[in-house]
Amino acid sequence: MRSGRAGSTLLHPFCSSSPAALTPGLPRIELAPELVLLGILPPLIYSAGVAMSWREFRFNLRPITLLAFGCVVFTTCAVALAVHGLLGMPLAVGFVLGAIVAPPDVVAPLAIARRLGLPRRIVVVLEGEGLANDATALILYRFAVAAVSTGLFSFGQAAGTFALIVVGEIGYGIGIGWLSLRLRRWARDPRVEITLSLMTPYVTFWVPEHVGGSGVLATMAAGLFVSWNGPLLIPAATRLQGIFFWDLIVYLLEGFDFLLTGLQAQTLLERTKTLHCATWCSLSWSPRRW
Repeated sequence: MRSGRAGSTLLHPFCSSSPAALTPGLPRIELAPELVLLGILPPLIYSAGVAMSWREFRFNLRPITLLAFGCVVFTTCAVALAVHGLLGMPLAVGFVLGAIVAPPDVVAPLAIARRLGLPRRIVVVLEGEGLANDATALILYRFAVAAVSTGLFSFGQAAGTFALIVVGEIGYGIGIGWLSLRLRRWARDPRVEITLSLMTPYVTFWVPEHVGGSGVLATMAAGLFVSWNGPLLIPAATRLQGIFFWDLIVYLLEGFDFLLTGLQAQTLLERTKTLHCATWCSLSWSPRRW
């Protein structure tokens, strides 16, 4: 499981999904968010965590934390205040919008950074920040949606709940990673061990997601724990087979995700055109005010 080839492997499915969005006659596909969130995302996060060096992650923990938590929270608040001040929207709605746009996409910057040969520390910080910023934004988004729905918001309660979710997910992820390694060491069969490694991200992600967390931090913590302790407990032959297996799984999942996104783009474009036409007609036929 090496993340160094992530940028190159992403280019092939992206190139194949672009013509799919413009090819007429293809079936209309609507991608369910649950499919990506619960089916595709967990193994991708787990593989990225396992591929990352724990020593480098711990050495750069301060900038990673500031970017993954501080920068996302600051961006969310800045967008909320800007939307409230310029457009007059409620602060709660502004926080929803801020949480959506706050986490940056790390795939393109990483691909560019590797091509330019930037220092290893910058690449590690980008990788670590990319693993955790989505979790921060997702938790903030749920708080903002709850505030919009109920009309009530307590900063102290939200901060306490946020800290509890972060600590709880990290502890749960470390526990699942420890249990996974012990089971794999007890199995002593490469096929069983690889099957357990495939089950680990789903068990780690689904439980926090079901109880109100994000699952991203837990899955990242489990991957980092396995990356740190795996070489001591997993035989070299099993690790070698696991590298090839996970490289194939990640490539197929990323290609499947990009392909479905490309097929869904045609439906989204048609909806956008329909909405634009309806808005234009309503404005054209509306009575003028003199």
